[in-house]
Amino acid sequence: MTAQTKGRIRHVALSVKDPWETAEFYKQALGLEEVVELDGPLAEGVFLTDGVVNLAILHFKSDEASQGTGVDYVGIHHIGFWVDDVVEQGKIARNAGATWIMGDTNNPHGYEVKHTDLNGIIFDIAAHGWVGSQMNPGSEDNVVRPNPQRRLAKFDERRKPLMKELRENARTVHRAAEGDKDAVGQVDQAVQRVFDGREKMHAIDREMYQTLAKDLSPARRARLAVFFAQYHQRMGRMMMEHRAGMTGQGCMGQGCGERQGGPGPGPGMHGPGGKGGPAGGPGGQMGMNGPGPDGDDDLFGEQ
Repeated sequence: MTAQTKGRIRHVALSVKDPWETAEFYKQALGLEEVVELDGPLAEGVFLTDGVVNLAILHFKSDEASQGTGVDYVGIHHIGFWVDDVVEQGKIARNAGATWIMGDTNNPHGYEVKHTDLNGIIFDIAAHGWVGSQMNPGSEDNVVRPNPQRRLAKFDERRKPLMKELRENARTVHRAAEGDKDAVGQVDQAVQRVFDGREKMHAIDREMYQTLAKDLSPARRARLAVFFAQYHQRMGRMMMEHRAGMTGQGCMGQGCGERQGGPGPGPGMHGPGGKGGPAGGPGGQMGMNGPGPDGDDDLFGEQ
């Protein structure tokens, strides 16, 4: 007979029509702290925490994505249990009558295996917890899943002045290439500053990667590295759009017609893009999460 183990309730997911309105309610009414915004193939939403339990406020994008509840369902969608061994706990749950829905049942380092209980209620089991949650508060063996926004903020603050300097020097180089007499005299210094700035940005990226990767599995570290590569590609495109707009030479890149004749978005690394999407949110911020809630590529805690 398999030994009994204990799951800890550390995650509750709500299905609502407007996650952002609902999140604001819980922040104002009960003082919950926002962890991160998400926008994935299955759902979009906001993660909150009370410091111990993660509250996911989601809007599912289709009936299929909702895992049986329906896209218009409003209420508690599922609960999540932080367990010591997700493979063994899954076997125990299924032997007790649970029905598997999704997630790799044989991957000890995977994330969120979903089942339904005897009543058809959905529950998760996860071996690594959820962002903003704690495994055993007050105990010596406690594990904390920190708020990624707090971890990333220091990098974002260091990145902002570098991005400003890069844009200014890139603008000088571009003007010099167009024959601007004032800019020509500054071109060598501007080019050197561009190279120096890029080296500093890469150094920040290395430090940032190391900070984020230390808590991730090898597969998630690989996805994080892919994210950084994609980020720099996007940033390069935005710099090109910005220069094209400044000189009235048209716009380069998808969707940049709206920015014709003016500066492109400032590429921050911290926090959400729009509603947690990959790019183009307020201030030109870029989301750090992968596809998002209840998918397979989230870096910070909800698949």
